[in-house]
Amino acid sequence: MRKTVLLFLFFLLILGIFRALTPQLGIVDDAWITYTYARNLAAGHGIVFNPGERVEGCTAFLHMVLLAPFSLVTERLDQVATTFNILAWALVALLTWFFIRRRDGGPTGVLGLFAVAFVLIGFSGLAWAYSGMEMSLVALAWIGAVRLHLWERETGRLPWLTALVTVMAGLLRPDGILLAIPLALSIWWEQPKKFAWGKAIVYSAIVLGLFGGYWLWRWHYFGYPLPNTFYAKVTKVSASLTWTGVLYLMRWFFGMVVPLLGLVALLYARRERPAPRWVKVMLGLVTTSIVYCLLVGADFFSYHRFLLPSYAPMVLVAWWYGVAALAKRRRLHGPSGYSRRIKLVTAFFLLGLFNLIYFIGRYPPQGLVHGFVVLNTKDWAYVAALLGRHTPPDAKIATVPIGAMGYFSHRYILDLVGLTDVHIAHAQVPTGKAITGHEKYDIDYVMERRPELIFSWPGLMPEGDAGLIKWVMSNIGAEAQKKLMIDPRTAREYQFVWLLTDDDRPIRRGSVERWQGLKAGYWTAQEPAHGVIGLIRRDLLGQPGYESFLPLEKADADWLWGTFTLTTLEEFHRRIFALQHGKGK
Repeated sequence: MRKTVLLFLFFLLILGIFRALTPQLGIVDDAWITYTYARNLAAGHGIVFNPGERVEGCTAFLHMVLLAPFSLVTERLDQVATTFNILAWALVALLTWFFIRRRDGGPTGVLGLFAVAFVLIGFSGLAWAYSGMEMSLVALAWIGAVRLHLWERETGRLPWLTALVTVMAGLLRPDGILLAIPLALSIWWEQPKKFAWGKAIVYSAIVLGLFGGYWLWRWHYFGYPLPNTFYAKVTKVSASLTWTGVLYLMRWFFGMVVPLLGLVALLYARRERPAPRWVKVMLGLVTTSIVYCLLVGADFFSYHRFLLPSYAPMVLVAWWYGVAALAKRRRLHGPSGYSRRIKLVTAFFLLGLFNLIYFIGRYPPQGLVHGFVVLNTKDWAYVAALLGRHTPPDAKIATVPIGAMGYFSHRYILDLVGLTDVHIAHAQVPTGKAITGHEKYDIDYVMERRPELIFSWPGLMPEGDAGLIKWVMSNIGAEAQKKLMIDPRTAREYQFVWLLTDDDRPIRRGSVERWQGLKAGYWTAQEPAHGVIGLIRRDLLGQPGYESFLPLEKADADWLWGTFTLTTLEEFHRRIFALQHGKGK
């Protein structure tokens, strides 16, 4: 027990050190959505993003409930959530170690040490542990449920603890309940031609009763059978959505490397080392996650968030068959002759190499993309607080990144892509062809709602032409942004304005929304922020409560409107190039 506690504390220390060494891994905007729901729940508004509107834009129910009490004593729910995540991820690594360690107390093989280290400090695990989201807790529930299942099976107990943890996984995240599929099959299939019907019925009854009851309650509470986020991301299962999932999985297999090597080892040596039950269950978890990603297209984030629950199971399966592959090689070709020290150095090198390959992952490098998201989330939080100080309490703000904007502005947020808006989420817009989760829109509806302010991309901008270019490049990612800007009603009813910063705040130079800025030193150079560019309803300009919003110069505003009316990509780039090289507006 003492060694286990010390190992857990060691894992915590490692995660703490990496937290300090990796500032590009941090809180992402979606986490602030959960925190806003948690704060509103604690304040007595119910499970809502905007008080008075029951919309299920947060699917991390148990995570939200867990954080709600903390919102009564601190605004920094990000720190609370990250603490929970680090504890959870250390436990995931510890459980991985329990599956790998030798039962006779002898030294663990180098491949086993590599596997534990890859789980602990692989970029996928670190990114989502530090993200402030619920994924580390879901991953802990998955591997913890498998451990409980094996213990209950060995001791002949009914699988009620396994069932409760399965339900917890589903309450943390709806797709967490997929854990029940391989576990139910394992509980039912006692051994060849022998089935444990009684235990399978107990497990299924508890899971279906508790999770089914929760699902019916939330259906009654929100009014729809599925979460609003599902409708916002998926119009229907389609070939294009599945293809998005295929690309997602290809980046996982070839980018992370270990899944690919694990598959090769499985095909090469599956008969060399017969898999025990737990390996088959882990393989079932990985397969379930893969199928789910193919059905829903996964998401746009770097580091494979949707596959994190099956991350440790994947590494364990790869380790098992990797050991088998090495045994087969020794049997066929004899021992390698390398000392344990050389093997450890090689494993350490490969750990760094695989992380580097995964950091790159695609073009642009997914590690830089994730860092871009983290940096922007910090800017959005700053801008949201700025808007909260310079707008009346009843102001409605339309935007795409809603998390930090809702949490720090304390204003009504109109979600342009529908995660927290029932109407836009149910718009019949094809999905699976652009940025996952950012494809829905309804400009007629937005115009009818008449938000006082539109900050579709509330990023901080530098002064002058550089700010105009960066704003344009930041507002062509989502279809909702482009459709809004080319609609003639927007120009007729709204006016471009600056909201200046209250202090000297540095920002990254250039833009990476379309990645050209990488060549201009985006990740190394900084410049002072001038403010944030947005749109204000023309009838509010200069009115009480909106005095801080300053109209753009007419030439600047005309250039912005004109840029969005261009019909070809060639014209668009030519216009940007001309302004960059001082050829005027």
